[in-house]
Amino acid sequence: MFKTMLSVLFLGMGLSCFSEECVHGLQSTEVNLDEEKQVLFYIGCGNNHLLSNDFSYALEDFQMASNVLSQRENRSPEQEFVIAFGKIIAYDNLGSYEQTQNALVSLFTLIFNGDEEEDDELESDESPQEYDEKGEAILKQLAGLARSPNIRELLNTLMAD
Repeated sequence: MFKTMLSVLFLGMGLSCFSEECVHGLQSTEVNLDEEKQVLFYIGCGNNHLLSNDFSYALEDFQMASNVLSQRENRSPEQEFVIAFGKIIAYDNLGSYEQTQNALVSLFTLIFNGDEEEDDELESDESPQEYDEKGEAILKQLAGLARSPNIRELLNTLMAD
């Protein structure tokens, strides 16, 4: 699950950067994306907004990704993981303790459910170790944005496991 989740993270950030549009209020339908790419687009925009410290916009993007994902028959636990991870960081920075806790519960539920599944094989030119290291570095950078030391430590611990 970790490798697939990293694929979602990379694809989402790459798609939003490729579209050259990751501004507040932009609808993915305005750039003609199918449902799968819409989810990745919003995830990427959410992560870009996290990195820009635009936490309320990041939450809007992650909510849009959740909305599109909820309309699909085949929900992706990896995409749900990245969305929950981003929501934790955004809610924490906005001082929304209850929403942070709810997002943490969602994240742990996804982790425990994901432990029962096997990782998919990567289709990448990079070695799995190099791919894992880059993905882990990005997730640690995002986790480092959490305002609360406890949340930051918890997210970093998840990445170490």
